[in-house]
Amino acid sequence: MAYREWRPGTAGNPGDRCGDHAGLPAVQRKRPEGIGRAAVSYKQPAGLAGIAFTLLLAGCGGDEFEPGFRENLAIPMRDGVTLMGDAYLPGPGQHPAIVEITPYGRGDHGINFRNEAGYWGDHGYVMVLVDSRGQGQSEGEFELFVRSGEDGHDVVEWIARQPWSNGRVAMRGASYTGTNQLYTALEQPPHLSCITPSATAWGPTRDLPYGDRILRFGWAISWPANLASADIDALEAIDWDAALAHGSIHGADEVVYGKPSAVYRRIVQHDAQAPRWDPLHLDEQDYGKVNVPSLAFTGWFDGTRPGTIAHYLGLEQHAKNPEEHFLVVGPWEHFPAPDGGHDYLTGEPIQAAAGMTLPDQAFLPGQEITREFFDWCLKGNRSFHHPRVRLYLTGSHEWHEFSRFPPSGPRMRPLYLAGDGDAAGPQARGRLAWQPPEDDPPDSFTYDPRDPVRSPVFNPGQDWQMPSARSDVVTYTSAPFEEALPILGGLKLELHVSSEAQDTDFSAAVYDIAPDGSVYRLHPKPAAFVRARYRNGLDADTPLAPGKPALLRFEFSPVGHTVRAGHRVRVTVSSSVYPWIFPNNNSGKAPDGSISVTRQTLYHDTDRPSRLLLPVFTAPGE
Repeated sequence: MAYREWRPGTAGNPGDRCGDHAGLPAVQRKRPEGIGRAAVSYKQPAGLAGIAFTLLLAGCGGDEFEPGFRENLAIPMRDGVTLMGDAYLPGPGQHPAIVEITPYGRGDHGINFRNEAGYWGDHGYVMVLVDSRGQGQSEGEFELFVRSGEDGHDVVEWIARQPWSNGRVAMRGASYTGTNQLYTALEQPPHLSCITPSATAWGPTRDLPYGDRILRFGWAISWPANLASADIDALEAIDWDAALAHGSIHGADEVVYGKPSAVYRRIVQHDAQAPRWDPLHLDEQDYGKVNVPSLAFTGWFDGTRPGTIAHYLGLEQHAKNPEEHFLVVGPWEHFPAPDGGHDYLTGEPIQAAAGMTLPDQAFLPGQEITREFFDWCLKGNRSFHHPRVRLYLTGSHEWHEFSRFPPSGPRMRPLYLAGDGDAAGPQARGRLAWQPPEDDPPDSFTYDPRDPVRSPVFNPGQDWQMPSARSDVVTYTSAPFEEALPILGGLKLELHVSSEAQDTDFSAAVYDIAPDGSVYRLHPKPAAFVRARYRNGLDADTPLAPGKPALLRFEFSPVGHTVRAGHRVRVTVSSSVYPWIFPNNNSGKAPDGSISVTRQTLYHDTDRPSRLLLPVFTAPGE
């Protein structure tokens, strides 16, 4: 649901009391000169919990400041609301500043980058942490990403006016605090020099809170508990069985928490078609406004990977400075991604990720790379020696560097669904084949919304797969690959289906199956979904004709993986994965307690060739 260049002569606002930086030397940022690898050393972030320093203030002279936190800073917004923040000052003089604006609390116990303050101070940066509007000690009302841009602009400009600031400001953050940087950049604050929008949400109807045009129920009902001013209890309080028995997304918060959640209710109040989400989706014109550099990290196991890559592509194709945007995608989960796979508290590599053990080469010194980026865009260092795109291929465990993403148009190679009508249940014999099907009989299963496919948590690890023993899961598996096949790009699935209902859901997932039976899911979310009535687009509400085949197109986020020789590819299809998605009741309306059991059919024959499209990657020079 997480940019303007600083130019010579605009370092400050002459006339601002204690904030006149007009006399500072101009910083000339140059474009990257060459591509090289960053240093592999990693500096463990300094632990700052409990630090209390005395900040000496005397008039407006920057030289009087001593190192330490200045707390409870009141930051005025243009509409009269006051946000509260803390600033860690590295010492005497005026310094470039790095800011994070967070809804999770700016203090020691919040989810934030506060523990990095000492590290940035050691390198001559002020670090500022600010509570988002309506969270922590900040005034106003919190709504998902609403006013993030305006508030971000005002925070950046306030920092630039402070006596300890040299007028150059960057933003640090990930997830929500990475996404709000993009909205801030669109407001073009004059003193914003660069941003680091890592692990960012794509947009309210593209992934969170509505992805595939369907409410991400598990996320929507649990995420508000993370907020600094949460009005609901901890995540352990969620009773998923009780929520399912309730039969509706409406009022589910009272069922599982015993009281309403204001944030959850605002989310479900507006469905995927609500116009209020429109301003929060970035388009070509939005990306075209961006003229400050960006550096973004994400991971193949990061649920916000689709958004991070989509935003990078938007900047690469439409921003005013396409050569100044950088993307790193590693084999990491959501939290360690901005630090190159390292624990953001200890600095240690997190080698157990997504149900697998990562090799040593899977990690990068994310914090050091970010510092080199800031040294370039905030301090005017000659260049930032880093490839524009750095991607890790899982399976073969190797890094690749590119000047753009995707590196070239991939060759889409189809794997066709095939079988004898026996792909459902524990003895499933559905096949994936390189040859198109002939007159194969279809596969069918019964979907009962009261008994959905369940995952152990709403967003399970990469080793989780739909339980193929269920009679409402159809499974198609290839023969072992004779040679390794690297894939890089957007994974697609085309299914020809029919249903007895006018509206229903179909869910699909794709896996790499090792010879020992271990499973690796090729996408971070449990499954991709298509709500049948939106199969032709969100603006085209088209009910199914019961029993009549229709084509569904599943769009998976980009994947970077090598299917090794001897491994197999598997596709599973069903109509649910709960609690990730609340079960569709097959009524054609939002879940409201009215439930209908329906028969689903999947076709794979000459006229209706259902198929998986693999984006085959060929390395340069091969």
